[in-house]
Amino acid sequence: MRTFPGSFHCFDPTGDPVPSERFAPSTQITVGYAGSQLSINFMIDTGTESTVLYPRDAKDLLEQALDEVDFGTIGDRVLLGGVEGEFSAAAQIPVSLTFFDDVDAPETFNTTILVAQPSPPNLDDPEAGRGNWDTPSLLGRDLLLHFDLHVSGARGEVYLSLPD
Repeated sequence: MRTFPGSFHCFDPTGDPVPSERFAPSTQITVGYAGSQLSINFMIDTGTESTVLYPRDAKDLLEQALDEVDFGTIGDRVLLGGVEGEFSAAAQIPVSLTFFDDVDAPETFNTTILVAQPSPPNLDDPEAGRGNWDTPSLLGRDLLLHFDLHVSGARGEVYLSLPD
């Protein structure tokens, strides 16, 4: 069995001490887009249908290309619904997602994922707040269903696996 290690990660950007229940199962994935690569910590979310890149990670990966993503074209736009019941726009982009197993052997998926529309559009106006910029990127069922998922809070274990 190939094992792809994960961890319990705190996605709180403030750096303040937080209780253990604020740590979420996560895995680090190397995301490739148009010649750029970035290693991103994705929160594992079995309730999310699609893998989603949120603005902070999208800006780090796409850089200026994020400004060119078309979130308005109805045929290309996807609406994301959160637990709060609010909807936000997202667009699909083609990427390569590379998972590394416990001996650093890669497993790559060439696929499309969603990029959530930044709200506010940028962080230039401190009065606009941070909106969804600090939302962690999510690894959804579109990719999770390729793996077996193991999460044990009692043992502090998180990993994805593939049969040999």
